[in-house]
Amino acid sequence: QALRARIRRTDADRNLFAERLDAQVALKAEQHRTIKRRVAMLETALAELGNYESETELIAALEAEG
Repeated sequence: QALRARIRRTDADRNLFAERLDAQVALKAEQHRTIKRRVAMLETALAELGNYESETELIAALEAEG
């Protein structure tokens, strides 16, 4: 936000650089949300794996779904 505040035009035309910066921030924010969702999913999967005695039992449970 500090960088965006410093990018000013001297006229009333569109501020292309500020728009580009906004787009980059939006993209990075979406990527961050996606990563946070993946981490939460993997943490849940890891916790769930603790409920199984062995990999063989886990594979059998997954195959029963299909």
